[in-house]
Amino acid sequence: MSPPAMRALPKAMSPIIRQTYPRATTATAKSIPASARSFTYSSTSARRPNISSTPRHAQPKRLQSNAAFERPPEPNIESVSKERKPAEDPIVKTTTSSPSTINPTDPTSSSPATATPHPAVTSPDLTSPLHLPTWLETNSHLLKPPIGNHCVTNSSMTTMIVGGPNARTDYHINSTPEFFYQYKGDMVLKTVETEPAASTQAGFENTTTATDTSSPGNAGSKEVFRDIRITEGSLYLLPPNVPHSPQRFADTVGVVVELPRPAGARDTLRWYCQECKSKVHEESFECVDLGSQIKRAVHRFENDLELRRCGNCGATADVRPK
Repeated sequence: MSPPAMRALPKAMSPIIRQTYPRATTATAKSIPASARSFTYSSTSARRPNISSTPRHAQPKRLQSNAAFERPPEPNIESVSKERKPAEDPIVKTTTSSPSTINPTDPTSSSPATATPHPAVTSPDLTSPLHLPTWLETNSHLLKPPIGNHCVTNSSMTTMIVGGPNARTDYHINSTPEFFYQYKGDMVLKTVETEPAASTQAGFENTTTATDTSSPGNAGSKEVFRDIRITEGSLYLLPPNVPHSPQRFADTVGVVVELPRPAGARDTLRWYCQECKSKVHEESFECVDLGSQIKRAVHRFENDLELRRCGNCGATADVRPK
């Protein structure tokens, strides 16, 4: 502190001393600290110190009003809770209803405390899993030529177990995809593609190209005959509307899964001439029991030589693979 400020300090402290000791006398002056005794005014004197003559930095700070230090009143909890009511979530919205208005059969009428339980699954279509090795031990006699298949499910999907050897020369055309799984041994899936790329793709054993002259709508179009080998333990998904002829060998077993046919869809069995690869005969039907329907169509073709005669080269189509 600078010397001028130190000299002005006694005058600045005088108002404080007067407020503390308003009626200071000679008797009471003895109780005043010695450091402040010489600056105390007598009680008979009403003169106040001239604060304006004191330097500004040494003047005592004015006391603020007590209102600034007063504690604010306690808020009304009820009014605050009403003002701060949370907004409703547009996504999660809870509803309340009295127990008397809850309808147990109405899924939209439920208690807010408990959620509506999901109904128990009591579908009569649920069955036990089929263990394929066990099934084959007791039912392998059902897998006999010329088709060698047996349908195990025919409700929501058609599942067939197929054994070899088979003796088929027909090509099946299905409007839905077919899923092949080769459980035991290998098989060859003969296919016919219309106007594909000319080059042979990887994964095909044999490729033969022929020109279709039997169908007026497809006259001049090229058909490529390709063999696809499905080895033991392999899966294969055949696209829809592809003519295919499964060739199965002795002591082999596979599984074929097919989808339900769309309304009005018809399956087709088609035979090709082994000499010129022209279409010889085809038969369409609405699929009800695929296994039995294929067998009947194959037997009709075998027993009718006129159906087996090729209209292009005159050769008789074989009913057994060569």
